[in-house]
Amino acid sequence: KGCDPEWNETFVFTVSDSSTELFIKLLDSDGGTDDDFVGEATIPLEAVFTEGSIPPTVYIVVKDEEYRGEIKVGLTFTPE
Repeated sequence: KGCDPEWNETFVFTVSDSSTELFIKLLDSDGGTDDDFVGEATIPLEAVFTEGSIPPTVYIVVKDEEYRGEIKVGLTFTPE
């Protein structure tokens, strides 16, 4: 809630060998109404594949090619 949300969530994704980017779609949560699309961020995956992890990094959130803010995401890659 508010203008400076903090999620502190952990998600697990399965990615294929051909995956090059992670797309994050952000929605706000409205009580009793549909969630609103806030924006999206694109995270290149090459560094996490080669390094094994990347520290929390700031990515730009856009909506309709317009700047909407930033999101900080850290990633870890664990090969099967």
